[in-house]
Parts: sequence; structure tokens; C-alpha cells
Amino acid sequence: MEPLTRNDSRLACCLVSWFALAAPVWAALSPADAQLAPGSFASLEDALAAAVARVHARSVREDREHLGGLFAARDGSAFVYSVAAGSSGHDELSVRLRAPAGFHLAAVWHTHGAPGAGRSFFSARDTALAQRLGVPIYLATPAGALRVFHPDGRTLSPAQARRRNLGWRVGLSAGLAVASGARGGVLACDSGAASASPAS
Repeated sequence: MEPLTRNDSRLACCLVSWFALAAPVWAALSPADAQLAPGSFASLEDALAAAVARVHARSVREDREHLGGLFAARDGSAFVYSVAAGSSGHDELSVRLRAPAGFHLAAVWHTHGAPGAGRSFFSARDTALAQRLGVPIYLATPAGALRVFHPDGRTLSPAQARRRNLGWRVGLSAGLAVASGARGGVLACDSGAASASPAS
């Protein structure tokens, strides 16, 4: 398989929650195309908020992961998002993200379905995806919190994961909490320190 880049219109993304089956069943899934949502937005934050508002309640109610891309116009004038739904009760989702003409992938966003062990954390596949594509990945947790993991973000050691009752796993991350800024922007905050979240 050829390496993927953030500007590749054939992006194939696979996210599997940390507690998915040990066997790599996800690799055999046929990726579905994420559907582009109607309309455009003035900022990445507005597109993200619209994407989460559109699917979060249904994601939790149906215990179904959703995933999509956040795309920025090359001139920065507009942002759009795409969305695809996984199967109810399954922690696997294989999605092909296609950037519309004149846009590039700025971030990935997703949900983890209904509440469950570890579903408020980024899985090892989530963090690897952000690192591989070189873009942030956002997670709308089952409780409604919005978190972000940046490609250079820190992951938990197996001992840290174990202390959080997540097993001896590598690659998991709590990411950074995302909160609305004073003027509507999105800030990524962790341990009381805040820094602006990059849009691309």
C-alpha cells in the first residue's frame, strides 16, 4: 500500500476502538466513502461543531461510531466536513475520506458511540492515524466532551494505561480538552494551560 499524505484525495482511514477484537478483522472491511455534508463554514471550529451536533446524540443512542474529515479550502476561505457511520454495537469503522476539489484535509473527527470502558480516550489506532496523516484528530466522547490529539501529542505508557484501568496497552491518549474561547474560537486546554488549536 502506498503511503498516505494529508493532501491525498484517496485517503483511506481506519479507526478501531482500543477494546476491539484482537484479530485484525478491521483490515478486511471494505471502506465506505464518507459523505460530504451540505454547506460550508467560516472556520474549522464551526465545521467541527456542526459535525458533532449532527451525529453525537445518534452515535450514543445507537452505540455507533461516526467518523469524517474536516477539510479546508486551499485559500483558507471555507471549511467543510464529511461523515460516515459505522455499524451499531461495533467498535470498527473503515472510511475513505475524499477531499473536495480545492480543499485539503485539515483534521479528522469521530465519535466512540455509547459509554463504555476507555471510550473517552483516543485509541492506539486513533493516535497512529493522527501521526500518520500529520493532522489533529478530534473525539466527541460519549459524555459530550470534545477532545483533540495532535500528531506530536503524548500517548500513555502501558503502566499509565493500566493505572487508568485500560489494560496494559500502548498508544492510548486522553488528548487535550477542547473548550470554546471568548470569541468563539476553539482552545485546547490541559492541566490549566491553554494554547490555540491549529486549524491545519
